[in-house]
Amino acid sequence: MTQVNAPEFVRHPKLVAWVEEIAKLTKPAKIEWCDGSEEEYQRLIDLMIANGTMQKLNQEKHPGSYLANSDPSDVARVEDRTFICTENEEDANNFKEVLLRWQTKSQQQKPSDLIRINKTKET
Repeated sequence: MTQVNAPEFVRHPKLVAWVEEIAKLTKPAKIEWCDGSEEEYQRLIDLMIANGTMQKLNQEKHPGSYLANSDPSDVARVEDRTFICTENEEDANNFKEVLLRWQTKSQQQKPSDLIRINKTKET
């Protein structure tokens, strides 16, 4: 099992126990505890630049700004496979508006392809 090795700033025993439980289930290669420091921030930025996830923008025009890209196969970006099922048409319509804003014009489908509303007869 991956060692949890909680740092001293993590003082909540239930949190440590939860991380241990999840580590047993997921078997991660490594567990990192975030401290929110400037050093940690810079290390993560440098890592994302090195692996191509982020690009540093013109620092003279936009200091501290980066362009972050996700993988096109990321499930959160696969709108054509996104479905919402609800019994409430208003919920579906609200979600449809958000979903269509995420898509480019070429990705948009008919809302009926994306939204399924379960209308049942009331007796």
